[in-house]
This record gives sequence, C-alpha cells and structure tokens, in this order.
Amino acid sequence: MEKEILSRELCKAFSDYLKEKEGRFTQERAAIINGIASCEIHFTLEDVRLALEEQHFHVSQATLYNTLNELVTAGFVTRFLVKEKAFYEVSFQKAYHCHLVCTNCGKITEFMNAELDMMIKDQKYKRFTYSDYTLMVYGICSVCKAQFKRASRMKNTKK
Repeated sequence: MEKEILSRELCKAFSDYLKEKEGRFTQERAAIINGIASCEIHFTLEDVRLALEEQHFHVSQATLYNTLNELVTAGFVTRFLVKEKAFYEVSFQKAYHCHLVCTNCGKITEFMNAELDMMIKDQKYKRFTYSDYTLMVYGICSVCKAQFKRASRMKNTKK
C-alpha cells in the first residue's frame, strides 16, 4: 500500500512540476513512476525497465532515461554512482540519510546521523546556497570482509 501512495503522490508532484515547465505528464511517465515505486530502495535503469516489463508496459530506453533525468532535475529522484554504475533512489518526501557502499560487492546500506545532518544544514557556506546533500561512505561490508578473512586463512594454511 505504501508504494501505491508513493506512486500516486509522486505522479501528482511530477505532473505539477511538468505543468510549470510547460511539459506534459504522459501515460509513459506515469508508468515509469509506477515502475520506480515497485523497485527496491536503490535501483538501476535496468531494474525499472524490468519492472515495467512485469507490468506488460513497454517504453523506449530513451523515454526511460529522459524521464529519470527529469525526475533527478526536479529533485524527486537522486542519482549516484557505485563502481561506475548509476543507481537511483526516490528522494521525494524522504528524510536525508547517508549511504555505506561496499567497494567489493556494491551493496548499499542507508544510515542516519542527526548530528551530521544538523552540522551540514547549519554550516554557513561562502557564496553558496545549500539545498540538499548526499553522503557516500565507501569501504568493505562485513560479508565481504569475512570472505576475505576466510580466503586469507585458507591461503595461509596451504603454505
């Protein structure tokens, strides 16, 4: 149910945004937003395409890409790179948060830190007006670290 509400509210907000920009809110754009809402928290362009296929709705790669770009420009979706691959997440009506990114497997985990959030928001920026932020912390997740330790132990026992 939550995904349906997100989809409906995001469609309305995006439609209003496009009206201001003298753009059109099409059936394809609505389908793409529904596809986004059915994806995991962090998704790729391919994830959305597959979600649309499951819904038996086809849009061209260009329409999908352009709509995601427009959603990013509007501030409703955030794009970030992990291991040279573009990931997206819905930022519409979402509290700011940070990401832990495993540089080995690419797993993305979210965390919140109220002190950090306040520090960034309260910071005075010279000749710059703050609007939002994305923080990515890169490292090795516990699963990959355990695999590395196991592999290292196996290597050392073979010597």
